Amino acid sequence: MVQHMNSVELLVDADAFWHRLQNDLQAADHEIMLQMMTFEGDRTGQQVIEAMLASEAPCKQILVDNYTRFIQSDKFIYHPKYWSDQDLKTEVRQTHAMFEALIQEGGQVRFTNPVGPFLIHFVGRSHKKLIVIDNQIAYIGGFNFSDHNFAWHDLMFRLEDPAIVEFLRADFMATWQDQSQPSHADFGDCEFFLLNGRTNEATFAILLDLLCSAQKSLHIISPYLTFPFCAALAELPQRGVPVTLLTPEGNNKGTVRDYLLWEAQRSGFDVRLYDGMSHMKAALVDDRYLVVGSSNFDFLSYRIEEEVLAIFSNPTVIETFRQQVLEPDLARCRPFDGQASALRGWLSYGILRAVETLALFSRRIKSTQVIDTAVRGYPVMPKES
Repeated sequence: MVQHMNSVELLVDADAFWHRLQNDLQAADHEIMLQMMTFEGDRTGQQVIEAMLASEAPCKQILVDNYTRFIQSDKFIYHPKYWSDQDLKTEVRQTHAMFEALIQEGGQVRFTNPVGPFLIHFVGRSHKKLIVIDNQIAYIGGFNFSDHNFAWHDLMFRLEDPAIVEFLRADFMATWQDQSQPSHADFGDCEFFLLNGRTNEATFAILLDLLCSAQKSLHIISPYLTFPFCAALAELPQRGVPVTLLTPEGNNKGTVRDYLLWEAQRSGFDVRLYDGMSHMKAALVDDRYLVVGSSNFDFLSYRIEEEVLAIFSNPTVIETFRQQVLEPDLARCRPFDGQASALRGWLSYGILRAVETLALFSRRIKSTQVIDTAVRGYPVMPKES
């Protein structure tokens, strides 16, 4: 059980997160372990590496998904329309140089989930955001290390509970050693689920049961909520339980936005549009259970992505979340009172179902979560034009 609330700290938005993390990185004297889906060589990424290099910790390890080798600044770097994008080329080279600088100083970098031939495994990503420092401090949440991610509304939890930190450190090391397995631990008023992308449905069955057990209210925050969550949650309004969905008005994924607004409206959800881009993911059930972590509550999380999920039942954590996140965000939202396009909704639904089919095929033919340790030569650098 989390005995003291100073062992759990909610950090809302990048300034609060970076202030705490920078101090923790620089004070580390034993080990720093960082796992992110994206880690880019812009100002944000470089300041993280600089803080790591300033630390006296002899062990510095980074796990970053192969996604970063192909997507930077939300752009597929090999798409023809970006061949003349000099800023993007510069960022790609800076990312390579950033990791090389850490390696030259004794750090280690590994890339998870190679995409395979013809990008066949591209949808199967490690979506975890996990930081462990000196086996004393851990962070979980939604932030990646890039300028555009730091500009988005998001949150992280800083944890100092020894048992939780040790549990999360063990997961990092399992991934580092290419032995990632699903894992679960119950710490009393905080329960953790670590998903390996191959058996996620069993864990999400537990989560869906919790969400659908709401008797008074369900608040869910996500930019990318999709099936099977929407269909499962649609039963709540039918029995008189309000579902309030907070999702960004400035969504960076248009296909998901078109599907979500259409699906949520026809499911009877109270849709609130956040002013700007929010990357936050959370669900509050009856003001009793708070679900947070890296999952977007979407079909990719459900089917194939590696995730970190935590369920808090501690009343102080939940009240802090209400005061620092839910109430301010509701005040910044506007009700979606328009009419979602059924045509765009259906078309988007079809596209997302096709991606799901690819994800299931990829999972069937992928026998292991291979770790790609090749750093030099990452990524294939676009030539100067």
